[in-house]
This record gives sequence, C-alpha cells and structure tokens, in this order.
Amino acid sequence: MAVPGHDERDYTFARKYALRIVEVVSGGDVHTEAYVGDGLAVNSANSEVSLNGLPTPEAKSRIIAWLTSRNLGSAVVQFKLRDWLFSRQRYWGEPIPIVHLEDGTMQPLPEDELPLLLPDLKKFQPSGTTESPLALATDWVTVVDPETGLNGRRETNTMPQWAGSCWYYLRFIDRPTPVHCAIRRWNVSGCLSTSTWVDRSMQYFT
Repeated sequence: MAVPGHDERDYTFARKYALRIVEVVSGGDVHTEAYVGDGLAVNSANSEVSLNGLPTPEAKSRIIAWLTSRNLGSAVVQFKLRDWLFSRQRYWGEPIPIVHLEDGTMQPLPEDELPLLLPDLKKFQPSGTTESPLALATDWVTVVDPETGLNGRRETNTMPQWAGSCWYYLRFIDRPTPVHCAIRRWNVSGCLSTSTWVDRSMQYFT
C-alpha cells in the first residue's frame, strides 16, 4: 500500500517516478508536499462504503468496522518497544537507579545513595528470562523501601554506557571537586549559558 499524498517517503517516491498523487485527506496541498495531518476524508468512496466528509478518526473507525463486517480485517493495537534507545539487557553499563515496588509504583533512589554501583557477578550470561544478568544478583536486586516498608526490586536493565559519557563536559568545568561529589552548581552556571545545547549525536555516531 502507498499513500503518496499523505506520507513523505511515498510522496518523494511518487514524485521521482512521476506517479499519480491522489489527495484523500483535505487540509494541505499535495501538489507541493505531502499532507500528514488530520482532516476530512475526500476521494474515499466506492459502491459499498464512503468515508467522504468524515474527520480522520471517524474515517478510521468506519473503515475498520466495514472491513471487520466482511472478514477482511480487524482492529489491532500494536505496541512498539522503544526503550532500546537507552535501556540495555546486559550487565555492563550504568545501573538505572529505580526501584519497582510491590504495589506497582516506581521509586527513584535518594541522592545520598547515588551513584548506584554494579554488583560483583561471576556469571555474566543471560538470566534465562527477558531480564539482564543483573537479575541473578538477588541480594542486590531485592530491597525494602525505607519510607513505606514495601518490598521492591531494582531495575535490572542498564544504561548504554554512553549515558555516562554525556556528562564529561561538565566534569571538565569542575575538576577540583571529588569525583564522587555532585558537580558544583555555581561552576556550571558560571561557565555555561542556560541556552547552551550540547548535541553529542554526531560525535557518538562517528
């Protein structure tokens, strides 16, 4: 399926190969660029069903109902796991200072317990579940929240190592401070403007 009037990649492809671009959602000008927002359906009817004039959410509901009634399709919710951008199921990496409590809530570690250090492990193989090898360190994983008395488990995923390197530029600013101490706010505010944005993406990828 292709919707060149309303998908930027399809639009580029259709333009390159001189394919016909049909507007099916009003609100933009598909003669100049793909319109990717919501709007009213147009050019969206056949002899059995019409979506014309319907707002995008209603048009979606009607076509799903039509397909379902004819056993041509059904409504399905798909979830995309995106935490791989930051979260890793492995031992090496910065531990995530979060505790999952038995009542379903999550609790960050207090600052006086930071930095959270990795436990010593002799086995670094996968845990046998979807969790990282940290799940094998049961004494480290299992905790009791001092405020509520609830049992909890530490987050067993780790950060992807480059998370730790993202603060290096701050360290250079405040070198006299002991490494285990927080970087002094006055040094940071005196050397960096609040409007400064540090983008490490290019350095990371190269």
